[in-house]
Amino acid sequence: DNVGTPESNQALSETRASWRALDVPDRISVVAAIGTMAGVFLPWVSTRTEPLRIGLMSGGVAHLLLALVGIGVVVRRWSAMTGLVAARLGGAARRRHLRRLSLWHLVIGALSTALGVYFLAYYGLLADPEGGLRIRYGLYLTIGCGAGLSCGGLWRFFAG
Repeated sequence: DNVGTPESNQALSETRASWRALDVPDRISVVAAIGTMAGVFLPWVSTRTEPLRIGLMSGGVAHLLLALVGIGVVVRRWSAMTGLVAARLGGAARRRHLRRLSLWHLVIGALSTALGVYFLAYYGLLADPEGGLRIRYGLYLTIGCGAGLSCGGLWRFFAG
Protein backbone atom coordinates (compact mmCIF):
# COMPACT_ATOMS: atom_id res chain seq x y z
CA ASP A 1 0.00 0.00 0.00
CA ASN A 2 3.00 2.32 0.41
CA VAL A 3 3.77 2.90 -3.24
CA GLY A 4 4.20 6.67 -3.51
CA THR A 5 5.47 9.47 -1.38
CA PRO A 6 4.29 9.83 2.22
CA GLU A 7 2.11 12.78 1.19
CA SER A 8 0.37 10.83 -1.57
CA ASN A 9 -0.14 7.86 0.75
CA GLN A 10 -1.68 10.16 3.36
CA ALA A 11 -3.94 11.80 0.77
CA LEU A 12 -5.05 8.39 -0.48
CA SER A 13 -5.82 7.13 3.02
CA GLU A 14 -7.75 10.34 3.82
CA THR A 15 -9.74 9.94 0.61
CA ARG A 16 -10.59 6.35 1.51
CA ALA A 17 -11.65 7.37 5.02
CA SER A 18 -13.81 10.19 3.63
CA TRP A 19 -15.44 7.79 1.14
CA ARG A 20 -16.24 5.33 3.92
CA ALA A 21 -17.75 8.14 6.00
CA LEU A 22 -20.24 9.07 3.26
CA ASP A 23 -23.77 7.70 3.34
CA VAL A 24 -25.14 5.74 0.37
CA PRO A 25 -27.07 8.72 -1.14
CA ASP A 26 -23.93 10.86 -0.99
CA ARG A 27 -21.84 8.12 -2.59
CA ILE A 28 -24.42 7.81 -5.38
CA SER A 29 -24.26 11.57 -5.87
CA VAL A 30 -20.46 11.68 -6.02
CA VAL A 31 -20.31 8.83 -8.56
CA ALA A 32 -23.12 10.43 -10.59
CA ALA A 33 -21.40 13.83 -10.53
CA ILE A 34 -18.12 12.30 -11.72
CA GLY A 35 -20.03 10.45 -14.43
CA THR A 36 -21.75 13.68 -15.48
CA MET A 37 -18.40 15.43 -15.72
CA ALA A 38 -17.06 12.56 -17.82
CA GLY A 39 -20.18 12.60 -20.01
CA VAL A 40 -19.70 16.21 -21.08
CA PHE A 41 -16.23 15.36 -22.42
CA LEU A 42 -17.64 12.52 -24.53
CA PRO A 43 -19.39 12.91 -27.91
CA TRP A 44 -23.02 14.04 -27.68
CA VAL A 45 -23.85 14.44 -31.35
CA SER A 46 -22.25 13.95 -34.74
CA THR A 47 -22.89 15.31 -38.19
CA ARG A 48 -21.33 14.74 -41.59
CA THR A 49 -19.05 17.73 -41.11
CA GLU A 50 -18.34 17.12 -37.41
CA PRO A 51 -17.93 13.39 -36.77
CA LEU A 52 -17.83 13.82 -32.99
CA ARG A 53 -18.95 16.95 -31.12
CA ILE A 54 -18.30 16.71 -27.40
CA GLY A 55 -20.86 17.77 -24.84
CA LEU A 56 -19.00 20.91 -23.82
CA MET A 57 -19.48 22.24 -27.33
CA SER A 58 -23.13 21.15 -27.43
CA GLY A 59 -24.52 22.70 -24.26
CA GLY A 60 -22.86 20.56 -21.61
CA VAL A 61 -21.25 23.44 -19.70
CA ALA A 62 -24.34 23.71 -17.50
CA HIS A 63 -24.11 19.99 -16.70
CA LEU A 64 -20.45 20.37 -15.77
CA LEU A 65 -21.24 23.27 -13.45
CA LEU A 66 -24.17 21.43 -11.87
CA ALA A 67 -21.95 18.39 -11.25
CA LEU A 68 -19.29 20.56 -9.60
CA VAL A 69 -21.93 22.23 -7.41
CA GLY A 70 -23.32 18.77 -6.58
CA ILE A 71 -19.93 17.62 -5.33
CA GLY A 72 -19.63 20.87 -3.39
CA VAL A 73 -22.97 20.22 -1.68
CA VAL A 74 -21.88 16.70 -0.69
CA VAL A 75 -18.61 18.08 0.71
CA ARG A 76 -20.44 20.79 2.66
CA ARG A 77 -22.90 18.22 3.99
CA TRP A 78 -20.06 15.95 5.05
CA SER A 79 -18.24 18.81 6.78
CA ALA A 80 -21.50 19.82 8.50
CA MET A 81 -21.79 16.29 9.85
CA THR A 82 -18.19 15.86 10.96
CA GLY A 83 -15.68 18.73 11.07
CA LEU A 84 -15.66 22.23 12.48
CA VAL A 85 -19.09 23.14 11.13
CA ALA A 86 -20.63 20.30 13.15
CA ALA A 87 -18.97 21.60 16.32
CA ARG A 88 -20.10 25.16 15.60
CA LEU A 89 -23.77 24.39 14.87
CA GLY A 90 -26.11 23.20 17.59
CA GLY A 91 -28.61 20.34 17.23
CA ALA A 92 -31.60 22.17 15.69
CA ALA A 93 -29.46 24.57 13.64
CA ARG A 94 -27.39 21.68 12.32
CA ARG A 95 -30.52 19.74 11.29
CA ARG A 96 -31.89 22.83 9.48
CA HIS A 97 -28.54 23.32 7.73
CA LEU A 98 -28.44 19.68 6.62
CA ARG A 99 -32.04 19.83 5.44
CA ARG A 100 -31.30 22.97 3.40
CA LEU A 101 -28.27 21.26 1.83
CA SER A 102 -30.46 18.26 1.02
CA LEU A 103 -32.94 20.54 -0.72
CA TRP A 104 -30.14 22.07 -2.81
CA HIS A 105 -28.95 18.57 -3.63
CA LEU A 106 -32.43 17.66 -4.86
CA VAL A 107 -32.74 20.84 -6.97
CA ILE A 108 -29.32 20.31 -8.60
CA GLY A 109 -30.19 16.74 -9.55
CA ALA A 110 -33.60 17.71 -10.92
CA LEU A 111 -32.07 20.55 -12.97
CA SER A 112 -29.42 18.26 -14.41
CA THR A 113 -31.99 15.64 -15.38
CA ALA A 114 -34.41 18.19 -16.87
CA LEU A 115 -31.61 19.85 -18.83
CA GLY A 116 -30.49 16.48 -20.19
CA VAL A 117 -34.02 15.58 -21.27
CA TYR A 118 -34.31 18.99 -22.95
CA PHE A 119 -31.12 18.40 -24.95
CA LEU A 120 -32.27 14.90 -25.86
CA ALA A 121 -35.59 16.27 -27.15
CA TYR A 122 -33.87 19.14 -28.96
CA TYR A 123 -31.30 16.96 -30.69
CA GLY A 124 -33.94 14.28 -31.27
CA LEU A 125 -36.01 16.76 -33.26
CA LEU A 126 -32.94 17.72 -35.30
CA ALA A 127 -31.82 14.13 -35.82
CA ASP A 128 -31.72 12.92 -39.40
CA PRO A 129 -31.90 9.15 -39.90
CA GLU A 130 -30.16 9.43 -43.27
CA GLY A 131 -26.79 10.39 -41.87
CA GLY A 132 -27.30 13.99 -40.77
CA LEU A 133 -27.33 14.64 -37.04
CA ARG A 134 -26.95 11.61 -34.77
CA ILE A 135 -27.16 11.45 -31.00
CA ARG A 136 -24.14 9.78 -29.39
CA TYR A 137 -23.48 7.93 -26.14
CA GLY A 138 -22.08 10.89 -24.16
CA LEU A 139 -25.50 12.54 -24.01
CA TYR A 140 -27.11 9.35 -22.70
CA LEU A 141 -24.40 8.98 -20.05
CA THR A 142 -24.89 12.59 -18.98
CA ILE A 143 -28.66 12.14 -18.70
CA GLY A 144 -28.27 8.89 -16.74
CA CYS A 145 -25.80 10.46 -14.34
CA GLY A 146 -28.05 13.50 -13.97
CA ALA A 147 -30.79 11.08 -12.95
CA GLY A 148 -28.29 9.58 -10.48
CA LEU A 149 -27.80 13.05 -8.99
CA SER A 150 -31.59 13.33 -8.71
CA CYS A 151 -31.80 9.92 -7.08
CA GLY A 152 -29.11 10.77 -4.53
CA GLY A 153 -30.72 14.14 -3.83
CA LEU A 154 -34.21 12.66 -3.46
CA TRP A 155 -32.95 9.88 -1.19
CA ARG A 156 -30.98 12.36 0.91
CA PHE A 157 -33.89 14.81 1.14
CA PHE A 158 -36.38 12.23 2.39
CA ALA A 159 -33.89 10.32 4.51
CA GLY A 160 -33.06 13.48 6.42
